[in-house]
Amino acid sequence: MPEVTIRQYVRKRKRELGWSAAATCVPQSYALRQEGQVDWYEGWAELNDERTKLQVFAIRGMASGAAYHRASEQTFPEAHEHAFQYLRGAFVSSPAERTGKRELVTNNC
Repeated sequence: MPEVTIRQYVRKRKRELGWSAAATCVPQSYALRQEGQVDWYEGWAELNDERTKLQVFAIRGMASGAAYHRASEQTFPEAHEHAFQYLRGAFVSSPAERTGKRELVTNNC
């Protein structure tokens, strides 16, 4: 089967599946301490042979990758306070503040 026939089939099939033929990717770069990303989620751990649900707080610098992780029952603001002490300061902004959105901002590049 000729290569052009396979390419035509793949192109047609991608359109049928709703897949984009081209992906646009904008590389991102940040100055140190410019932006940070925060995640708050539930996780499970085995503690003293017992399955336990934990609240996990994670923050990382977008430029340096410096991170702080904590699994505890502390409140969201308290977790920020401990993280900023650990990281020796806060970030200028977050992706949510920059975009005005309260949803997860991802970088797929």
